[in-house]
Amino acid sequence: MAALDLRALGRSHRSALGKELLGRACSETARILGLPAGYRAGIVPASDIGAVEMVLWSLLGARGVDLLAWESFGAGWVNDVVNQLKLTDVTRHEAPYGWIHFLAQTPETRSNTSVCLTLELPPEKVKQIAALLETEGVAYDINAYKDAPPGLRIWCGATVERADLRALMDWLDWGYAQVK
Repeated sequence: MAALDLRALGRSHRSALGKELLGRACSETARILGLPAGYRAGIVPASDIGAVEMVLWSLLGARGVDLLAWESFGAGWVNDVVNQLKLTDVTRHEAPYGWIHFLAQTPETRSNTSVCLTLELPPEKVKQIAALLETEGVAYDINAYKDAPPGLRIWCGATVERADLRALMDWLDWGYAQVK
């Protein structure tokens, strides 16, 4: 274990470190496999997002397609199909963000695993709080998704201790006071 690089342990693949390490893993895989020039190796997450991306890039194109988007992931996929794949036989069905409310307003509908919070601060101040918490080693990768309303996204699944979440609340108060 001492020889392993554990800097990314517990970090998101969306963090700067995660992106750097995944990029290196892809380029080294291509080098080791001896892929021809212009070929690339990729790592696909084993999630719904990864599954949809694989379908988009592998199956679309022969026939027309109806696309539905009512939140950031769907809007990104519509963009991929229209602007990257450049498909022309596309019918788009779109609604503004919030058509389905991921930032739940009532306790009965709140997720107990992926908790999304909004703050009464400008977006750049919310990002400053997330950066402060990361600098202090308190919380990593808690900015809201890039296409979601400004806020903090906190993983509260089975691997997270209740005491850690309570401690985080004090740190959120501290961060808020620092940037306000």
